[in-house]
Amino acid sequence: MLKADMTFHSRLPVSRGGLLRYDNISTQSLPSRWSYALLEDDYFDRDKHPDGLAESTVQRKDGSTWTRKRVNSDIVKRCPHDTSVDVVIDRLRIFLPKSHVTARHTINATFQQEYYLNTQDPKLSAHLVYLDGASFSNGQPARDVHGNWRPGVHEWAKVDKTLDPQGFRDAGFPTLYNVDGEEEFVVTASVLVPYDADRDMRIGWKIVDPAGGENTVWEDTEVM
Repeated sequence: MLKADMTFHSRLPVSRGGLLRYDNISTQSLPSRWSYALLEDDYFDRDKHPDGLAESTVQRKDGSTWTRKRVNSDIVKRCPHDTSVDVVIDRLRIFLPKSHVTARHTINATFQQEYYLNTQDPKLSAHLVYLDGASFSNGQPARDVHGNWRPGVHEWAKVDKTLDPQGFRDAGFPTLYNVDGEEEFVVTASVLVPYDADRDMRIGWKIVDPAGGENTVWEDTEVM
């Protein structure tokens, strides 16, 4: 289970199609003026995520006004696995700040993510962006309140991996049913994004058996 202050992206598995490339980015020489991030989702909190609220001015009968805040459905979505909570979509997890792009050594960004994978057709997805200009930090929204990319956020690539469900059944991963009645594996994966200034950037996943052992159930790497 992810901690409350950690992001939530892959608990909402989305089939995003194959790898796409944008703006002719050369993976052999990434521009140093950009940072690079994965998109994730997070549990919605009104104080933590003010962009998830839309404001409108309401006039009272006496002529005075007050500000009404409502949840912006373009940003806030009902969690498909736990209908008691909402999530905010497309938060930034910066794995390569622009200050590190020119470093002459290998950088390994490693973190854990929890995935819900359909037991009949499991897919593991990643949506990557590059950040230009403005100052960004982890947890900030990639989109504005209208659902458009914020200034300085540019779509880079989408990766969608199809997995063999039999290996997850054999390993005994727990399952649950989402709001649509579909059964899903609950899986924690190690995500590794290594970068070497002289080589390609790659994104990789490794999933070990749910008992906490070292037996690898599935792993794969995509060259960006």
